Amino acid sequence: MSRETDQTLVMIATVAGCLETLRQTHAFARVDIKRSMTDGFKACQHAIIYWPCMSNPRWIKERREEFKRFVYDTPDSGYSALALIRMCDRVMTDLMEIEGHNPARKAMLTPIQECVNTLINFRDPAGADFGAFDKAAYLIDELYRILEMKEFA
Repeated sequence: MSRETDQTLVMIATVAGCLETLRQTHAFARVDIKRSMTDGFKACQHAIIYWPCMSNPRWIKERREEFKRFVYDTPDSGYSALALIRMCDRVMTDLMEIEGHNPARKAMLTPIQECVNTLINFRDPAGADFGAFDKAAYLIDELYRILEMKEFA
């Protein structure tokens, strides 16, 4: 149980990092979208703080930093905002599948999922940017490799 919890916390922290990066780089100018990103980031922070059973904070930090280094050190590191959003969507979909059966955990994940859905509906409601899907899949594969989550990679 503890490894799965730690993996979940890294996934939530990854989504938080993406939302914060998008907010800080002013990827979206609309006030309601900025507010949604801020709300989503706060929901991630809340989930990380109140998520039960964290067992190894050092492991979580190391995995989070390893993924961050991967993103920044990749030669093609100019990931579009949409690629990051699509990656967050996949992470949240997987988290809802893993943790959605628990009402308390689902309640913590739902506001984050709503934020990601708002960003997708604003940026690519038709799902037509296939390049973003490819880059998101590349990022997801690396994240899940780092987390040793073969069942989702």
